[in-house]
Amino acid sequence: MKNKYIDLKRVEFIITNKCSSKCIHCSNIDNKNTNRVIDEVTTKGILDSVVKNYKIDSVMTFGGESLLYPEITTSIFKYAKDLEIPNRQLITNCYWSKNIKRINEICSMLVDCGVNDLLLSVDSFHQEYLDFEIVDYTINKLSKLNFKSIKLHPCWFESKDSQNKYDIQTNNFLNQLSKYNIEISQGNILFPAGAAITNFPDKFKALKDINEIVCGSMPYTDNPQMVESICVNPDGKIGGLCYGEDMSITDFLDSYNPFSDKLLNSFLTNGIEELKNILVQQNVDFNIENYYSTCDACKALRKSLNIV
Repeated sequence: MKNKYIDLKRVEFIITNKCSSKCIHCSNIDNKNTNRVIDEVTTKGILDSVVKNYKIDSVMTFGGESLLYPEITTSIFKYAKDLEIPNRQLITNCYWSKNIKRINEICSMLVDCGVNDLLLSVDSFHQEYLDFEIVDYTINKLSKLNFKSIKLHPCWFESKDSQNKYDIQTNNFLNQLSKYNIEISQGNILFPAGAAITNFPDKFKALKDINEIVCGSMPYTDNPQMVESICVNPDGKIGGLCYGEDMSITDFLDSYNPFSDKLLNSFLTNGIEELKNILVQQNVDFNIENYYSTCDACKALRKSLNIV
C-alpha cells in the first residue's frame, strides 16, 4: 500500500563517499566515512521494494566517485533496465584508474550496462586535482565505443559566460574536449554546501531573515509532505530526510510521516510564525545569518529548540 506522503519517482544511490579528487567545491566533504561501499544485494532489494507501489522514472548513481567500484555501479543499471526504469543516470569525474587496461574495461562495462545518461563532471574544480590526460583518454575511449548518451556536465562558479578565473578555466577545458563533439549540459552553479562555503566565503549570501526558511525551496529537495525522490547512502539507509535518523527502505516506505516530528509538524501546520514564537518562548538566541540555506538553518533550529 502506498504511503500518502510519498509519490516516489526517482532513486539515487551514493555508491561510496570515497573519491579520486579533493575538489574545493565538494558538497560531500564533511562526510568522513569513506570506507563503506553499498552492496549489490542492498541496491536490488531497494529497487524491488520501490517498484512494487511506485512508478520509478529515474535511477542515478554518484558519490564520491561511484566508478571506483564499477562492478557494483553497473549492476544497478543492469537491474534498473531489467525493471524497465526508463532513465538511468550516472555522474562521474572520469578518473577511475591510472591503468589504461582497467579504464578500457570500465568503459566497456558502461556501454553494456544500460546507462543512458552519462554526465561527465569536467570543470576547473575537478581538473585542479585530476590528470586531464587521463580524463581526455577516458572520454575519447567512450566516444570510440559509440556511447550515445554522454554529456559534459560542468559546475560553474557563476555561469558559462562569466569572466572569473574558474569559469574561464572551465570553458578552456570544455574547448579542449570539443573535438569529440559531445553535448555540454546546462551543468550547475556552485552550491553553498560543504567545502564551497569554507573556500568561497564571499561567494554566497547568508540568510537574513527567518522568514526565508521555506520547505522544498532548496535545489534537490522535495516538500516533506510529498517525497518524490530518495537518496540511498552507502550504508543502505535513506538519508537527507527532514527529520530524525536515516531510515531503512522498509521503515521509510511503511512509516514515513513528516507530522510525526514535533518541530516539523509545528512548522508544516502553523508556518514560520509558530517557530518564531517558540524561539521567543524558549529564549533561544538563533542567528539566521550563520546559515546559507533553508536546510542548514532548519537542522540548526532542530538542535536549538525543545518541542514537547
